[in-house]
Amino acid sequence: MPLEPPPQPPAATSTIWRADPSVLTARFGNDLAAYHLRTGRSYRLPGLPERIRELLETGCELDVAAAAPNGDQPGGGERGQPELEGLMEMLEREQLIVRASEAARGGARRGDHSELFLVISADRAGEGDHRDAPQPALRAGTVLQRAPRVVVELTGGRTRVSLGGHQEQAVNGGAYALRLLDAFERPRTVHEVIRVLQGRLREVQGWIGLIEALVRLFEGGVLCDVKLEERPGWTSRVPQAISSR
Repeated sequence: MPLEPPPQPPAATSTIWRADPSVLTARFGNDLAAYHLRTGRSYRLPGLPERIRELLETGCELDVAAAAPNGDQPGGGERGQPELEGLMEMLEREQLIVRASEAARGGARRGDHSELFLVISADRAGEGDHRDAPQPALRAGTVLQRAPRVVVELTGGRTRVSLGGHQEQAVNGGAYALRLLDAFERPRTVHEVIRVLQGRLREVQGWIGLIEALVRLFEGGVLCDVKLEERPGWTSRVPQAISSR
């Protein structure tokens, strides 16, 4: 009687992951810092496998089933597939990554917050996920430009930014206001400007402060999505290189 081959384990289910388009990242030493533009939460992510770092930093796709079993692939030799899948699910609950099928639909699941991450900045009080119309949700790839007739007032060490000098609607620009206003003189993506300006920052808190200042200027109408602006005074020229000075 011929011997039957031993049963084979079921094939691993393939899940393709992508970074959420509202997430910005930066490396500080061996840690990866992440900021979610939609929720206003920031994270320090120590000890991530290199493949997951690349997923969050570059926007590449990652198939855990294909990467985990092979010890010679980055990330595969550090953690087994069950542990790696558990890590991906925790990143998904924090809305830092989405399944590729959901990314194509523009959706991301919500869930409880994992204790794996150190949350180093809470939600912006009273703001949550809401935006005043007609502002869209802010994403890393959103192209912004400084509004015309912006007035900056430096008083008592504070930087107040307003449109046309209307101080009752002034925004607290913080220490990074002038750099951001200069960087967005012409249309540029959020990701591009943060990548350039973060080059002079050495601490995670400074990086978070830079992004939070950008969000305040955006929500205050000082930085606007150029796709919404058709009135005179706005330019549609192709973005050019910017300086971190």
